[in-house]
Amino acid sequence: MKNLYYFILMFTSVMVLVSCKKEEEVALVADTPCPSNTDCSYLYNDNLDIGDYTLNRGNNKVFQAMYKTEYSTASLNFKVPVNVNQFYISETDIKDDAVKYFFVCPVCDWIAVKPVAGYIKGNKVGNNQWLVDAEVIMAAIHDVNNQFSDTIRIKKYFYSGLKAGPVN
Repeated sequence: MKNLYYFILMFTSVMVLVSCKKEEEVALVADTPCPSNTDCSYLYNDNLDIGDYTLNRGNNKVFQAMYKTEYSTASLNFKVPVNVNQFYISETDIKDDAVKYFFVCPVCDWIAVKPVAGYIKGNKVGNNQWLVDAEVIMAAIHDVNNQFSDTIRIKKYFYSGLKAGPVN
């Protein structure tokens, strides 16, 4: 009986040790590829604001995902308060102009779109580095029912370096 007791005790101890393992850290991964034949930049800076097709001096932290091709420039811009280490931009914030989309192309035949739904969340992961995860639904500007839509998905590291001035 004593041997059975020791066997059960040892078996239970081994099972507890095997089943208890240190939780592994989840790696922060930025995995959104830049489209082919496109130059992409993901920048932010403090003390800016988003104007009509320009970034101006202001009181916010502004992030910009910019995509440039030979003929066009597109950028998704969004603002958050300056002194935060993480943020969440909700669908309500998107509708209240915290997010703007700029597209410039003199030779393109395109439909003007604006952000209408989705989310953007970010975490500061270094002194000059943020990991941003976004899914922003775009709809035609003059389409009140938002029947034409497209989605911009971003999961990238953003670095300090954005400047005030024209977007393109």
